[in-house]
Amino acid sequence: MQSDAFCVAILFNDLRFRLHDKLYGSKHPVVQGSSLKSSLKHALRLILIARCSLLLAICVLPFQPATGATEPEIIRLQLKSRPYFQAAGFYTAQALDFYRAEGLDVQILPGGRNKSSLRSVADKTAEYGISDISVLAAYLQGAPFIALASFYQHAPFKLISLKSNNIVEPEDLRGRRITVDKENGLTHLQVLLQQQDIPLSAVTIVDGDARMEELLTGTTDVIGVHSTWESASLDARHIAYNEINTQDYDIDFYGNTLFTHADEARSHPERLEAFLRASKKGWMYAMEHPDDAVRFILQSGHAGSVTQERLMQQADEMKGQVLADLVDIGHMNTKRLQRIANTLTNMNIAPAARPVQQFLYDPVSSQKSRLMRKILIATIATALFVLILLLWNVLMQRAVKNRTSALQDEIGKRILAQGRLSESIRTDQLTGLPNERGIPDRVSQLLADCAETERYAALLFIDLSNFQRIAVTFGRDISDSIIVKVTQVLSRGLKPGDFLARVGGDQFVIIPAYQHKYRQRLADYAREYAEKLQLPFESLLRVKGREQQISMKIGIALSESKCRSADLWIKRAELAMHDSKNSENETVSFFDPESEKSVLSRSNLELDIRRGLAQSEFIPFYQLQVNEAGEAIGVEALIRWQHSRRGMINPDTFILVSEESGLIIAVGAWMIETVCQQLVAWAHQPNRRHLSISVNVSARQLHHPNFVSTVQDILEKTGANPHRLRFEVTESIFLKKTQATISKLRQLKAKGVTFSLDDFGTGYSSLAYLLQQQIFSEIKIAKPFVSVALSNPNAGKIIDSIITLAGCLDMTIVAEGVETIEQRDYLYQHGCRQFQGYLISRPARLSELEELLDKNTAQF
Repeated sequence: MQSDAFCVAILFNDLRFRLHDKLYGSKHPVVQGSSLKSSLKHALRLILIARCSLLLAICVLPFQPATGATEPEIIRLQLKSRPYFQAAGFYTAQALDFYRAEGLDVQILPGGRNKSSLRSVADKTAEYGISDISVLAAYLQGAPFIALASFYQHAPFKLISLKSNNIVEPEDLRGRRITVDKENGLTHLQVLLQQQDIPLSAVTIVDGDARMEELLTGTTDVIGVHSTWESASLDARHIAYNEINTQDYDIDFYGNTLFTHADEARSHPERLEAFLRASKKGWMYAMEHPDDAVRFILQSGHAGSVTQERLMQQADEMKGQVLADLVDIGHMNTKRLQRIANTLTNMNIAPAARPVQQFLYDPVSSQKSRLMRKILIATIATALFVLILLLWNVLMQRAVKNRTSALQDEIGKRILAQGRLSESIRTDQLTGLPNERGIPDRVSQLLADCAETERYAALLFIDLSNFQRIAVTFGRDISDSIIVKVTQVLSRGLKPGDFLARVGGDQFVIIPAYQHKYRQRLADYAREYAEKLQLPFESLLRVKGREQQISMKIGIALSESKCRSADLWIKRAELAMHDSKNSENETVSFFDPESEKSVLSRSNLELDIRRGLAQSEFIPFYQLQVNEAGEAIGVEALIRWQHSRRGMINPDTFILVSEESGLIIAVGAWMIETVCQQLVAWAHQPNRRHLSISVNVSARQLHHPNFVSTVQDILEKTGANPHRLRFEVTESIFLKKTQATISKLRQLKAKGVTFSLDDFGTGYSSLAYLLQQQIFSEIKIAKPFVSVALSNPNAGKIIDSIITLAGCLDMTIVAEGVETIEQRDYLYQHGCRQFQGYLISRPARLSELEELLDKNTAQF
């Protein structure tokens, strides 16, 4: 049945796509004239075939047998109590795969406190449930339940009390507390009380599980139960008790009734019959093989503390209640059920007026109903099929006429909508100007025209220099108003045929309509044009009651015969604009090919730096630092780049680009980790463990929010001694974020890292503020002072001042760039005791440095 339905679905889907292609083609062309009518006629024929096929399927499918393996349907069975032998048949059907053989996956839900089978089935949280005569009472009160089978032909109900309570007959129940499950037992109690003319108000009914512990502790006087479990337990404890059995008073109801919701019976009759069939089969097996059924219950994991012995005892007791040898398993007699209903009605426990025939499931009636429904569906489908064939010709002509007009209108609307959508995508919503998507087509066409007419055109790229500051200060509302105002001013400066577009938040493009065959003439015109555009912005613009000063930088690129790329032409104008921004005086700049080469070179260098890091092309060089006796006291680590193609690259070539691009963060972290690893290696060498290593740290690195944590992670990862690690920084780090910078230095100093003030005297001038922080332990005299100390008296005075200042602050002095003995002697005579420079050693690879240390050639 499912495979047939699948074939029909495939056929219908194929017809739908064929109809789509006939109407629109692969690219949805506008269908016109006779071709439209021909396509429509063919399409409607396809529709007719599809409908006929579908109707034939409807006629045939209801009578097709179910074939093919499918996943079992999951259904839930809610028990009325914990799984004693009362549920044996269901667990047996589950364990022996009787349910699975019927295509069902049954989940058995144990009952208990707050687990009402009536409520679960009514709420449809379970498809099926087990109850006592309470399900009939609920039906008579209007609940949509249907009884499928009763596995107890006799359902005993007992009221158990301690011997000491003197409750031996129903009359003794007056004034007593009776604990009974309102869903499973209350109806029996009500009938008993009504029969003995005892009003319900004469007793105190406690809703709950009728547990023996409550009876023994005096929490209740009487417990109402369906089984002999409690009696056997009291016997085992040798506790005297009394029983009132409702069967002794001619109260004999069906029990262990399997029921479902009326919707389940209507919507899933096949599933219902399969479930009922498998359940009865399970009960038959359980009654014939009680030992197996007990094992299945215990294996389910639902039995709790119940024992095999107790379950077998229950199995013996149930033989007289199920009567499997006398009646069919699950049998329910309509007349007996009607008498039970009359009893409940006469005692005002349930209302009358609902016939029990509707409560009792009738499989024969259900099968007839399904067969009649299938016949009715097939009859209606056949009639519809014949009717469609009779009316087909008339409907075809009418449909072609109506649909032709409708399709023409629809196609026109779609073309218009697509045009509007395309226009909105290419238009800036704030200004109404073309945006960056609306420029390329116009520019490409203009370049093609220029190449054909051998004329030049100009493209102006405009940037509002101070717009970002205004946007941050005044917010989006004001900034949007400024953009609209600027657009209006620029538009007033346009000439007929000029093209204006907005390509970014504060950037515009203008292409004047003017073209010329001489490049210089066009350049002069473009410059004059740009300068006139700037004139209105020399005065303040008033926007929403505020006066704002707007300035602009303009880049100009002229078209070239070899350049046919719109993106390249715009990019060149943007490069020219950046040249203008980098110039203090120029507000208008023309594209310079050298600028393009510079940008490309810088971009390639950034890529090379990234690649170099990934391929470990960077290496540290080391330059010795010695004391006055010529003994090595430390080294400065200097980064070098051994490029795979270009060889050794000077740091001046890549350090600045690394700083500006932000790559210095990764490069610097690599350098610090490499140095820390070297400190760890030297820590195991007695003649080198005393050496410290200095590393240059830039302001960009230090101002990075993760700098401190990165250094701490490296120290922890490598295990390096932080007291042997020294960071050399310049005074420029204090030009911004001063307090934050000092805080970071202090955090690292607290970890043991020391700091040296590099190139002292060439930068920041607030010495008092700088040196009072007590962060630096070392000052390095800059090489420019050292190199002219002997020839320039002023340089000598500066060196004297630095040495004196360091002495007052108890700071070490290191002189950089010492290249001659005379320089060293001069510095020594003025109080400097540590030196670094070519006189001692040039920057060298690690192997060369260690060889120098081993030969002890560093002394002088």
